[in-house]
Amino acid sequence: MVSSETVSVNLKPTAGFCIKTKTVQDALYKPVGNDSDLPLGKGMKIFMNVAWDSNVPAPPETSEEIIEKVLAGTEDQEDAWYVPIVVSEGRLDADKGKHSP
Repeated sequence: MVSSETVSVNLKPTAGFCIKTKTVQDALYKPVGNDSDLPLGKGMKIFMNVAWDSNVPAPPETSEEIIEKVLAGTEDQEDAWYVPIVVSEGRLDADKGKHSP
């Protein structure tokens, strides 16, 4: 069973890589603690920075069979397995790279 337990840790992430993508349709971003939505227009660039920190706990040990079931979406409740992740709030920033048409 997946735990809903909250654990507090101090993180100093090490940069990994960045995924650059664009929105495929208009959308709204709802920042936490902000009363107004932020409109994201179609074609807006979205950057996702992927990093790691040894203070984020490792996934629980399990069998290869259960991991394959989870990845295929065929796991039972007793097979539940997860990868702990930390997601921070988004922020507006300028694209510092080359601008392409």
